[in-house]
Amino acid sequence: MRLLCAVLAALALLTGCTTVTAGTPTMGPVDNEWRNAVIDAVVQLGTALGPVGDAMSSDDYPALQTSCRDLGTYLDTMERKVLPGPDPNVNSALRDGIDGYREVATMCEALTPTSTPADLQQLSIAIDGADKRIKDALKLLGVEIPKR
Repeated sequence: MRLLCAVLAALALLTGCTTVTAGTPTMGPVDNEWRNAVIDAVVQLGTALGPVGDAMSSDDYPALQTSCRDLGTYLDTMERKVLPGPDPNVNSALRDGIDGYREVATMCEALTPTSTPADLQQLSIAIDGADKRIKDALKLLGVEIPKR
């Protein structure tokens, strides 16, 4: 469980450290308004993941269930805010990332004190996949993601 907390904490920190760099996506006219909306939505995703990590690190399962439900609610808001956008490649990456985090929210809401290491490994894999696709979307938008 501590490994998952570390992954969630790293994502939350990472989302606060992104910067926009020069570059133009290869498809569709992407304007700064949409690019900034996506960046803001990803930062807010990191914020929504914070309580999930806090609850996991303290083994507070009622708080974990609540924070995972809240994450799912935020993902609905995020999707409405940024999709669809003008770039189909960014849209695809964002949709994959959002759907991946929905899976994470569902899986983490189901965690209990009797969850197995296999359950936690499956959750970790889902987090990694969702995180990768969100980062792919940011890269396509010309957002530099610092390496940690």
